[in-house]
Amino acid sequence: MNSKHPNLNTAWPTRIEYCAPLSLLCNRGIYLKREDAADDIGSGNKVRKLEKLLPCLQATGVRHIILDGTTQSNSCMSVAFYAPQYGITPHLILYGDTEPKGNYAKILASAAEVHLLPEWDPSLIAEERKTITATIAADLYYDAPTGLSSSETVSAGRDIVSEIVEQEEALGIVFNDVYIAAGTGGTVAGAAFQDALLGHTNRITGIVVANNSSFFRDTTARLFGHMADGDGTYIPDLPQFYEGALGGGYGVATSEQLLLQKELRDKGYFFDSVYMLKVCAAAIQLSREKHSSREPALILHTGGANQQELSP
Repeated sequence: MNSKHPNLNTAWPTRIEYCAPLSLLCNRGIYLKREDAADDIGSGNKVRKLEKLLPCLQATGVRHIILDGTTQSNSCMSVAFYAPQYGITPHLILYGDTEPKGNYAKILASAAEVHLLPEWDPSLIAEERKTITATIAADLYYDAPTGLSSSETVSAGRDIVSEIVEQEEALGIVFNDVYIAAGTGGTVAGAAFQDALLGHTNRITGIVVANNSSFFRDTTARLFGHMADGDGTYIPDLPQFYEGALGGGYGVATSEQLLLQKELRDKGYFFDSVYMLKVCAAAIQLSREKHSSREPALILHTGGANQQELSP
């Protein structure tokens, strides 16, 4: 149980474990940092961001939080579950499949106010946000960015790297590469910034899982600037991003990736097709491209447990 924030049922550090099936496919040692086990509701690494954000919002008197995402968003599901424990009402603007399964079933069972849109459309999202803020204008509210990637939460990615470095020492392993899904860029930004400060060069790779390259690159650059201002330090080069496993775009896996998902699932590992399956596919591709690299690599397993029932 998290003693610092007792409303968040978490325990740090998340464990690192060897993944034999991926190691065989990559011809190198592949390890998983099990962020998917950060709490018992499947929040993944999003709960780290909420650990930073929710106590601050509560302390400043915020009564509402507005967030948009897909119906299967880990961010939205986590906010729906945890925000009310801090006296904060979640207002979720959602789009996508409305079958009550996975994360969406958890959202529907929560105290969150759900606002459904027919499709992802930035103008519709902006209009819905205006409508919501007009109804709660008498109270303080927090208009959260997609994916909860903000200056308030970016240190969560830094915490992950600090844990990794300590675990490397305990395990007697140095990871040559660290692969992290890049959705909105917040976790990659924090991790890459901290890794650079600790003297590592270009070992953080953001695996692109969505068709928003300019968005997450801009987010990463902005958050780098914020962290440099806060620390009084230099701004490292932006992390490298790999787009070779994007497949058909956000939430659309290739037939080869789906075969990989089934192969890994048959061996006891589930990786959701939106984020983690693409990270695994990228790890295989990058390992084959780097023929000389046989040193161990680490994959940040950010979640997806609630999506198992959505998979074939």
